[in-house]
Amino acid sequence: MSDGGMGERMILPARKLHAAGGLTAEQCALVETLAIGCHAVNRGQDKRTLFYQESDYQHFIDLMTVGRRRYSIRIHSYNLIANHFHQVLTPPDRGAVSAYLQWVEGRYGCHLRQWTYTVGQGHVFQHRFWAETIGTSPVHLFKVL
Repeated sequence: MSDGGMGERMILPARKLHAAGGLTAEQCALVETLAIGCHAVNRGQDKRTLFYQESDYQHFIDLMTVGRRRYSIRIHSYNLIANHFHQVLTPPDRGAVSAYLQWVEGRYGCHLRQWTYTVGQGHVFQHRFWAETIGTSPVHLFKVL
């Protein structure tokens, strides 16, 4: 879903995949735990660098930690790359992913513009963010983890 909202909560047909030889028992348990999660992604405007040094990565992780508590988001995994990031999240309710990412990205964008002396020079992130519900695709879950 492009707006990061979560649709109906649903349980994956993980047991059917396990029976068909597609998943191990451990993978089935993980899939069913994360059945309502989503994979969220964003990158720098025009694929520009977001994280220049170790402290930038740490600052983003610190914002994720505060945001997680603020919006009751469960962060199952994340991957920060120089010009983009991925997160596997489970929100408590509809709209929580949007609120969480708006807060984290907004705070980080201000930090980055201030640190690089580029305040007022346009967007930091390419777009709001992209997110897809994992609840319908166990294969997708294991690709993002």
